[in-house]
Amino acid sequence: MTEHELKTWPPYWGDVYLSIKTFEYRRNDRNFQVGDIVILREWDPRREVYTGAKVRMQIGYLIYGGQFGIPDGYCIFSLCPVKNGEGGP
Repeated sequence: MTEHELKTWPPYWGDVYLSIKTFEYRRNDRNFQVGDIVILREWDPRREVYTGAKVRMQIGYLIYGGQFGIPDGYCIFSLCPVKNGEGGP
């Protein structure tokens, strides 16, 4: 299991925090794997700073690019609450 810190813009961060947005579409430049932890840090693109807000999630399902219209080098993964004993809050 690997931990990844990722920038997320405010409207998307808020939707993840509220469990409205339960997936991420990302360039797969980190070799994401099911079970990895992602720490989504809210990033303000206008001021170019982190806001300090963050949410910790776990990758529950992953589809790699090169299929289903997802370009090579990209992926889509589900965001799940972190399971106990798996790097939880």
